[in-house]
Amino acid sequence: MTLLLSGCGGGGGSSSDKVAAVTRESAAGFSSDALILASKRSTDIRISAAEARRIEDELKTIREQVPAVRDIHTVAEYDLYSLIATVKPGTPWISQWRNGVSTTGEEKINAVLAGASLTNVRSLGDSGAGGTHFILTFKDPIHIPALLQQLQKTSDSWESLSKNYTSGDGNLIGLQDKEGARLYAFSLGWGDCSAGCISRHIWQIMLNSDGSVAVKESGPSPNTATKPQAKPQ
Repeated sequence: MTLLLSGCGGGGGSSSDKVAAVTRESAAGFSSDALILASKRSTDIRISAAEARRIEDELKTIREQVPAVRDIHTVAEYDLYSLIATVKPGTPWISQWRNGVSTTGEEKINAVLAGASLTNVRSLGDSGAGGTHFILTFKDPIHIPALLQQLQKTSDSWESLSKNYTSGDGNLIGLQDKEGARLYAFSLGWGDCSAGCISRHIWQIMLNSDGSVAVKESGPSPNTATKPQAKPQ
């Protein structure tokens, strides 16, 4: 069953977008739901604080009017503060990273990682192809797909670049713009969610500009004994 999820963009972004980005300090003022959804709507490597605040307010409005979705929170597909990079064997600066030194001999890589507030590089061991896996950690929450796109263009030293995926499945929230309104999809999942939820009930909620909502439900009826599968807030 397909959920209505917002698309992820890459590329640039204005300087004003970057000034109004969510930081590690300000992230404490948002729920994980708002941060995850705002990240998916980002067009830059930084997450818009204005969009996160708007989503936070909209989620509050929806939950006040639709009690059935009050306890539905979305699971994170991947960590917003880290990514996995595998560096090809023979790369001149690979020993620096193995020793925890986060700079490289390639200025394009250094510039992108500095712009993303890189704070730590840690080796995860060698790959089967002879390269080395590293986990890169950032000070602030990042729109990881956009950062991966930028890094891929900087160098041919990468064996691979990927999100730092989380495990399991659970409840989900999606968001997209539709006909001048905002369409949210709240999904309650149950049945072996550690491997991938077997069943889902979905509330599609159209939030209009005047604050009113229209609700459309689909999927099997939720079991009254079902507990929300999302990670705790």
